[in-house]
Amino acid sequence: MLAIVKDKVSSEEFEQVKKGVGLAIGSIEIQVNAHLYRQFPDLET
Repeated sequence: MLAIVKDKVSSEEFEQVKKGVGLAIGSIEIQVNAHLYRQFPDLET
């Protein structure tokens, strides 16, 4: 996604998009990991 918008928006807008994508990925990762850790507690160690 970042490659698609990089040349189509200003550098300031690109930084906002990049931050938003990072926050979205982080949120998904946290939710997935929390679910996995509940199912497989040994993964946390």
